[in-house]
Amino acid sequence: MNLFEKSQAVRKLFQKLEEESRQFHAESGMGCISGCGFCCVNPDVPASPLEFLPLAFDLYEKGIAEEIANQLALQDQLGNCVVYRPQKDDPTKGFCGNYANRGLICRLFGASARRTKYGQKELITCKILKKRKEGGI
Repeated sequence: MNLFEKSQAVRKLFQKLEEESRQFHAESGMGCISGCGFCCVNPDVPASPLEFLPLAFDLYEKGIAEEIANQLALQDQLGNCVVYRPQKDDPTKGFCGNYANRGLICRLFGASARRTKYGQKELITCKILKKRKEGGI
């Protein structure tokens, strides 16, 4: 399978994930807060190259992949996501500049769950959503 085919396979998987995510968000009442970009300005959020293949191909097709790669190469340290568009007055608020091609971490970061080694369900979410769920916001 070449990179383009892998990208298409990832897109197909993301379409199925969108359906399941909608159900999870509806049942749990959890989901990212509109306009929040807290995780987008966190350089420690882990991601894999495979999940960003659709974004890479989209940037390539738009003729801006090389420009963005050069921007990344010139950074002294990791920073905001390259497609994140922050508000000027508060960088933790903004929007994704390429929402349709966002990575898996972006799709799941707001609210997902896993089972612990003891088989118990455990919510995986950001501290903003944890506060909101606990009634702190």
